[in-house]
Amino acid sequence: MTRHASLAGPRPASGRVRGVLLLLATAFLPYLFILPPWVAAVALAVIGWRLLALYRNWRQPGLIIRIVLVVFGLLTVVASFRGFGGAEAGGAFLVITASLKAMESRNLRDFRIVALLVFILLAAAFLLNHSLPFALYAAFLVWLATAVLLSLGEGSESRRTLALRASRLLAAALPIAIALFLLFPRLAGPLFRFGAPRMAAVSGLADSLSPGSIAALAASDEIAFRVHFDGALPPPGERYFRGPVFVHYDGESWLPGQRKPARGGLEPRGEPVRYRVMERGNGTRFLFALALPVQLSVDARLTGRYTLLAPHRIWNDITFTAVSYPDYRIQAAGLGPVARRINLALPAGINPKARALAERWRKDSRSPAEVVQRALAWFHERPYYYTLTPGLLRGENRLDRFLFETRRGFCEHYASAFAFLMRAAGIPARVVTGYAGGKTNPYDGWLVLRQANAHAWDEVWLAGRGWVRVDPTAAIPPGRVESSARFAAALGPARNAAPLTHDWLWHLGSLWDAANTFWMQYVIGYDAGLQHRLLGRLGLGRLGPTLMALVMAGLAIGAGLLVFLLGLMPFRKRGDDPAQKLYEHWCRRLKRHGIQRGASEGPLDFAVRVARLRPQDAALTDDITELYIRARYAEDPSALELLKRRIRLWHSSPRGRAEASTGRQDR
Repeated sequence: MTRHASLAGPRPASGRVRGVLLLLATAFLPYLFILPPWVAAVALAVIGWRLLALYRNWRQPGLIIRIVLVVFGLLTVVASFRGFGGAEAGGAFLVITASLKAMESRNLRDFRIVALLVFILLAAAFLLNHSLPFALYAAFLVWLATAVLLSLGEGSESRRTLALRASRLLAAALPIAIALFLLFPRLAGPLFRFGAPRMAAVSGLADSLSPGSIAALAASDEIAFRVHFDGALPPPGERYFRGPVFVHYDGESWLPGQRKPARGGLEPRGEPVRYRVMERGNGTRFLFALALPVQLSVDARLTGRYTLLAPHRIWNDITFTAVSYPDYRIQAAGLGPVARRINLALPAGINPKARALAERWRKDSRSPAEVVQRALAWFHERPYYYTLTPGLLRGENRLDRFLFETRRGFCEHYASAFAFLMRAAGIPARVVTGYAGGKTNPYDGWLVLRQANAHAWDEVWLAGRGWVRVDPTAAIPPGRVESSARFAAALGPARNAAPLTHDWLWHLGSLWDAANTFWMQYVIGYDAGLQHRLLGRLGLGRLGPTLMALVMAGLAIGAGLLVFLLGLMPFRKRGDDPAQKLYEHWCRRLKRHGIQRGASEGPLDFAVRVARLRPQDAALTDDITELYIRARYAEDPSALELLKRRIRLWHSSPRGRAEASTGRQDR
C-alpha cells in the first residue's frame, strides 16, 4: 500500500484541485457551440459533481461504476453520431472521457494528466472551429493550463511567479512553433480541412425558392463570403454573384431541375476581372463567383445554367481565385426546343389575372424586350412596396394576390412574379438567386457580402441577345422601401449606401473583420502555394527537402538554446519582493555589528547563529525570521505589516528591541 502511494504521488491541495477542475470546465465551453449541446452539458455536470464532492467530502465512484460510465458514454456517442468515425464523434468521446478522468482523479499525478488533457481538448476543438475568436480563447487557455501545470509541482510559488514562468516558457516555444508552421512542408490544400460537425448551423441559399426564403436571411449579419479584386472594384450594376438557378414552378416554389454540365453557349465580352474569394462554409455545394466565371483555381464544375458546384458540401471556409467577364452573352445563337419548353412551363389554371395582364402586354408590344420594359414600368409606377413582412400568401392564385391586392413583398416575390409574367407572355424566363452588392472594408480593401446581401433576380431569353439579367426589385422607387438599416444590403448593388464615417461601431467592426480576413487568408488558408511564395521571397524557394530539413533543425537547436538561456534567468529580481527587501535591509544592519549572513545560509540557520552571537536579541531575531517566512512564502499581508514594525523598532533603540520582544509574547 505504501509502495502504491509513493508511485501515485501525494494528494494535491484542495485549492489546486479546484483550479484544475475549473480549467477543464473552461476547455469544455467551446464544445457547446461546435457539438450537440448535451456533450459539453454532461461533461460540465460531471465537473460540477466533482467540485461538490470535493467540498462535501463525498466518496468517489468505485471501479465498476467508472467502467459502466465509460461504456455508457461510448455507446451514447455512437448512437448520437451514428458511428465512431469523424472528428465530431471523436471530439465528443474525448470530452466525455476527460470529464470522467477528472471525476476519478485522486492524487497529484492524476490531476497533472487532467491538466494535460486541456491541451488535447483545445487541439481537437480547433479542428472543428478554427475561427479567430476561438484561437484567441485557446491561446489564453494554453497559457493558463501551463501555469496550472507549474502549480502542480513541488514548490509553493505565488500566482504572479507562476504566471511569469508560464509566459516565459510559451515565449521561448513561440519561435520554433512559428518556424515549423511556416517551413514544414504543406499539403496541396489548406492544413485545417476537416468535416464540420453534423449539428453545425447551416445558413445561406437553399435548393428551392419560396416566399420568405431569402427574407429570412436579410436579418442576418453573418458573412457569406469576401472578395478581393486585383484591379478596380466593378461598378454596382455588375456585382451579381450567381448562385442556384430555378426553372420549375409548381405554383408555390421554384425548383432547380437537373444540373447538367455546361455545353458552351457562353460568349465573354469586354475586359476580364480577376479576383479572390474567401467563402464561408455553409453546408451546400454552391460556390459564388462574379457572373460569369471562365477560370477557377478549385475543383468545381459549371452547370448548364452556369451555377458553380463544388464536388462535395462545403463545411469549412474555402478560398479560390477566379476570372470572370461581367459583360457576356449566354446562348445568343438560339434556344433549343426542350430548353424553351422548360423555361415557358407554368402550372395550368392558376393566377388568371397575371396571365391576362401578360397577354395584354404581349399583344400591345412590338418585341419581347418591350414586354420586359412594360413589366418593369408596372412595378415602378404602381404602388408596390419592398418589405420584409409582406404577410402570408396562400392558395393557388397567390401571385394574383401579390400583384393586384397586397403589392408588398421581398426580392423573391418580385422575381417570382416577374418570371411568371414573362412566361405567360411567351418569353422564356428563369429565377436566379445569389448575392448582390456588398460593402468594401476600408482597412483591407475586401468586398464583404453578408447573408443580408442574398438576392433574387431573373433572366429572360431574348433573340439575338441570349439570356439577359433583369432585376425587378431595382424598379421599386426608394420612397416605397420600408425604412430599415438592413434593406440597403438586401436591395442589391444600387441600394448599398456606405455608412457614415463617424460611425465608430462600424469602423470597429470593419477592423475586426479585417483581422478575421487576415487570419483566414494567411493562417488557416496557408497552403503549399502561399508557402512557396513566402520561401521565394526569403530566398529559400530552391531549397530541396534535405536542405529544408537542415534549416528546420538549425531553427530547432536555436530555439532550444533560447529555452535553456531563459531557464537560467531568475523569474524574480532580487529585492522585488517587499518581505525580501525588508529582510535584506535587516541583514545589512547586522553586518555593521559584525554578523554577516552567508551566501548559502538559510533564514533559520542564520537566526540560530545570530541568537548565539547576540543572546540579548534572540527573541526578536526569532520573531523577525518567523514573520519574514510567513510574509514571503505564505504571502501573509498581516505578517508583512508586523515585519515592518518589528524591524523599525529594532532599529530605534535597545528599548525598542525590548518592546518588540514584549510584543512578540503578546502575539
